[in-house]
Amino acid sequence: MKKHGDHVNHACSQCNMKFYRVDKLQEHTRTHTREKTYPCEHCDQVFPRMSDLLQHKRTDHSAPPAPRISAPRARNSGRNAQGVYSSHFMTPSSDAAFDLLLF
Repeated sequence: MKKHGDHVNHACSQCNMKFYRVDKLQEHTRTHTREKTYPCEHCDQVFPRMSDLLQHKRTDHSAPPAPRISAPRARNSGRNAQGVYSSHFMTPSSDAAFDLLLF
């Protein structure tokens, strides 16, 4: 029976780290060769990993997020004066059914 980790068969030739997928090994290999293959289209920086490029774009080239504006709360939201939903209060009646208590 195969166990988790048995199919790790892509090893780095320089540091012996092991990977499940070839593309992850190739990405890791660029840390040894310092190869940078992901250029930014907004400036002249180049990155070794796509994740580095995406983070660069988010932090350096994106517009600031719009301020969050909270919507006013509806007056009749189903809560009673204590802030509890009135539909959450049920009491047993004489015939073993539940009646809703509305405050």
